[in-house]
Amino acid sequence: MNPKSNFKLYEQYVLNKSQSEHIWEQYCCGNSFFTKIQQSLGHRLPLDSYLLKPIQRITHYQLLLKEMIKYTRHEQENVSQNE
Repeated sequence: MNPKSNFKLYEQYVLNKSQSEHIWEQYCCGNSFFTKIQQSLGHRLPLDSYLLKPIQRITHYQLLLKEMIKYTRHEQENVSQNE
């Protein structure tokens, strides 16, 4: 997979998040099948907790980019002053 197709997959995940939450609540939440799988794998958190993780990352990307820009500008200023 190339990065562009990975992003498309991620985009679809984000766009469909509310639908997936609705389906999870309606059909899966509290279902003994998922509880048994969770226990057999030794996972402390239920599946829907892991499904939330990609959505939480989006806000971190913005913070990371802001920090990178801040330090990049600072470095550019230092280079300009030393020339």
